[in-house]
Amino acid sequence: MDGHVTEFDPARLSLLSAQGCSVVQALPAAAARLSEQAGTGEVPVGLARMADQLRAAVVGLQRELAEYVPTARDVPAAAFELARRYELCFAGAACVHLWLHNFTAPWATVSRDEPTAALWRDGLWLRAALARVLDQLGARRERADLAVHDRLAEQLLRHADDRRPFSLLPGPAAVSA
Repeated sequence: MDGHVTEFDPARLSLLSAQGCSVVQALPAAAARLSEQAGTGEVPVGLARMADQLRAAVVGLQRELAEYVPTARDVPAAAFELARRYELCFAGAACVHLWLHNFTAPWATVSRDEPTAALWRDGLWLRAALARVLDQLGARRERADLAVHDRLAEQLLRHADDRRPFSLLPGPAAVSA
C-alpha cells in the first residue's frame, strides 16, 4: 500500500450516509446501459424495460423521500412504507449492477448444459428478481415478466436433480452427501 492510512477515529462513524446510497444513485446510468445493450441485441429488450421501470420507481420514491419530514416521536406508518420501498429499490439496483458486471463472464456464457450459465441466459435470474421487486412495488408488468418465475423454478429443480448448489456464481459441481 502506497498511501498513508489515518488513525481510526470512532467519532467519525455515522449511521447515515452523507452522500446517499451509491448503489441506488447509480441505477439510472445502469438502466441506460441496459437500454443501449438491448438496442444492440446484447441483452433482451424486456430486461432493459424492467430496469427502466425500476429506475422510474426510484425517481418517484426519491421525490417522496425529499418531501418527507422525519420526526423523532410518533413515526407515521408512511415512513416505514417509504423504507420498505427503498429496500426493494436497493435490492433491485444491486441485482442490476451484479448483472452488468458479470453477464459477459466466461462462466455466465458457457455451454447450454452448464447450470450456472442457464441462470444468466436471456437474463433469467435478473428478470425474475426484477419481476419480484416490481411486483412488490406495485408496478404494472407484461405477462411474460410473470412467467419468468416458472422458468427459474425449472432451473432450480434441475439444480436439485443434479445435486448442484443453486448459485448465480460458479462453484462445486455437486453438493456432498
